Amino acid sequence: MWLLLFDSVDGVQPSQTIELDPSINKTGDIWHVRVVGATRGLVYAFRVDGPFQPEQGHRFDASKTLIDPYATALSSPRHLDFGAFCGPAQGAVARGGGLAPPALLKCIVTDNGFDWEDDRPLHLPWSDLVIYE
Repeated sequence: MWLLLFDSVDGVQPSQTIELDPSINKTGDIWHVRVVGATRGLVYAFRVDGPFQPEQGHRFDASKTLIDPYATALSSPRHLDFGAFCGPAQGAVARGGGLAPPALLKCIVTDNGFDWEDDRPLHLPWSDLVIYE
């Protein structure tokens, strides 16, 4: 897993790449890293490597740039070519090196604060919940 940092939302190549170590930066299925100095407006994305075994549900492609499922804001070029996200990549990335397609969709760090006002947990039984992932 690599965290890609960009200088701006218009950047197509990362200005900095941080390789994440699963023994330090992963808890269960959640990857995490603290970026000192990260503030509102930081632009980032990820690359992930692993097996390509569709029969087992694994479709890793380290040449593809991925967005954070927990991101609260995304950026994209004005004229986004969704076809660029489909099919095999041109010039696959080998363990974080080599040429990669440009990062089109990227995440943006927003304010961390949220005013919950007087909201309280509902305390509903699990059997009454429908959970979407």
